[in-house]
Amino acid sequence: MATNIKDDLTKNLPRFPRTTPPYRIHWNWELSYRCNYKCSYCQYWAKGGKEEYLYVDINRWKEIWDRIFEKYWSSHIRFSGGEPTIYPNFFDLVAILLEKNTVDITTNLSFDINLFTKKVKPGAISISASFHPEFDEIKSFLDKILFLHHDGYPSTISYVAYPPHLEKIAYFKSIAEEKEIMFKIIPFQGRWRGKHYPQDYTTEEKNILEGFTTDSQNSHLNELNTRWYEWNVKKEKVEVEKKGRLCRMGQMYAIIHPDGKVTRCCARDADDSFVETLGSIFDQDFRLLDAPSLCKADRCPCFKSMLVDYEEDKWLPLWEAPEHPVYKPEYIRKWLERDKEAKELSTMAIPSNGTEKVIAAKEASKVSRQSIPPNRVFYTWDIHYACNYRCSYCFFAKEWDVKAKENRYPDLVRWKEIWDDIFERYGSGHIHVSGGEPFTYPSFIDLVAYLTEKHTVEFDTNLSFDVLEFISKVKPGRVKFATAFHPELVSIDSYLKKALRLKKEGFDIGINYVAYPPQLDRMKKYKAAFGRHHISFDIMPFRGEYQGRIYPKEYIAGEKELIKNCDSNLAISTRMLDWYDKDKTSRKGQLCRMGQIYTKIHPNGDAYRCCYIDDRGKLGNLIDGTFSLWEEARPCEYIECPCWTAMIVGREKEWLSHWVIPK
Repeated sequence: MATNIKDDLTKNLPRFPRTTPPYRIHWNWELSYRCNYKCSYCQYWAKGGKEEYLYVDINRWKEIWDRIFEKYWSSHIRFSGGEPTIYPNFFDLVAILLEKNTVDITTNLSFDINLFTKKVKPGAISISASFHPEFDEIKSFLDKILFLHHDGYPSTISYVAYPPHLEKIAYFKSIAEEKEIMFKIIPFQGRWRGKHYPQDYTTEEKNILEGFTTDSQNSHLNELNTRWYEWNVKKEKVEVEKKGRLCRMGQMYAIIHPDGKVTRCCARDADDSFVETLGSIFDQDFRLLDAPSLCKADRCPCFKSMLVDYEEDKWLPLWEAPEHPVYKPEYIRKWLERDKEAKELSTMAIPSNGTEKVIAAKEASKVSRQSIPPNRVFYTWDIHYACNYRCSYCFFAKEWDVKAKENRYPDLVRWKEIWDDIFERYGSGHIHVSGGEPFTYPSFIDLVAYLTEKHTVEFDTNLSFDVLEFISKVKPGRVKFATAFHPELVSIDSYLKKALRLKKEGFDIGINYVAYPPQLDRMKKYKAAFGRHHISFDIMPFRGEYQGRIYPKEYIAGEKELIKNCDSNLAISTRMLDWYDKDKTSRKGQLCRMGQIYTKIHPNGDAYRCCYIDDRGKLGNLIDGTFSLWEEARPCEYIECPCWTAMIVGREKEWLSHWVIPK
């Protein structure tokens, strides 16, 4: 079996491989919140938690995890909860998972060890044993650990630094490490005797905990305990400010909850709901993010967060896990090495009868784009220039009739053929549909339902469509709404009602607001109205003429400051204003990936590398079947680049955070 995988990567690799370290997905599976212990310091019970529990037949779980394997290949699955070992047929479930995955079990070690070793083979599993002195004695607990450890089940001990238990922590740690068992110290989070921990640890208690961060001979253990201490007790500022940074959580990591809900991480809003939900593990079409995405949490609760280009040398080692004896991460890395050969194949001349080479070239084209950040093609599709609104500040306010001449209306069947062909050649992409108002396009909701089977989709929309019809036909998880609130034509109450209905159903939704001079004085009020419901409010600078001034270049200082204060994303609004406020720097001659991993599509089907309409950047036409992306980055041809998010090679940090997909 291993030989086949090693020798024939094409057949055995997944549909959506993880192309960056750690090269496999880490799942935190909270199987249930049932537990046979009731520790006094467990905050789940202290906060009135319920024994959330959903039993699913083991054959159903096998189907689900086989599907995940087909999409993502071998994963690392960490069980927590609750006490996972009291779940019915748990050992049989673990045995099934170990056929293709590695497993770690967070457990209080109260299970039948003999039955466990009989049903679960060693080799791809580890044990994270939580020692609770209210229920166990250290020597008997350690005997169980040693039995498992020496029988081929690598085991460690975790211990909560609950204030009444601190006096014995040195003793427990020393006897564990005498037996070469790692002893991880977890700062207590909760209330005790009117104090809030970990922030209310005394200086003496902090000194005790800090002393345990460097006293082990195991450097990896020291690093773990140091990170736990610094993150939870010292709360270093640099670790807190992660909002707006690219993070691989949701791409390389996710949490599965007892009801099957999957969240990107454990970050929660002020109302205690999860910041980013990805979907349900029971949904056959469930997908993780295919690329890193911006952190949305006001405070990131995780010291192991997978920030892109930030301390990767520190967080990557914290995701170490057993290696599967058959499905090794090294095979994914070898697959990536094929990329160079694949690119060469994709550019070679293909004979008319060379069917195998045609297929190989298509696969090569997919491979090359999946390995280049942002790891997929982005399409901006102006589907038609028609709108049911007539805003006074619209680009097309005086030329709707002229622009409408570009519109083409192939039927739904033809559009399905077109986008199926694009998927076959370039893989799953992100389609940003604009216009015009896309929801006035014939059969648009049915088209979206079809597109989301293979792509992610984003809309610029005024939200005037039938929300209930949309919810009935399109699943959340692969859709993002960039809704435009136009107070000239709709009230805040009716607009907010629709936005909240979509949010409640799990759709990713944010508000765009044009900073038209007569509307500036209402921005704070509108931002507050949406902010109360945790909906982002992003400002779009007005571009045009008003009372003899040319915007956005002629915003006065006070107006610019107001825009920045009202925008949910200060960094983006600042950059947009700076970009429009200055003379455009020439990018002519600089290598750019527009045309390779991005295209702008017009209503008549014409596609260009960017928003410049110029034959030098034309990529063909979708409707007549001549569309084709370039296979490499090419020099910019234009003296003044109109785009503040241009994909200039070597300057990815300036633009990569803009090219993100729905959560």
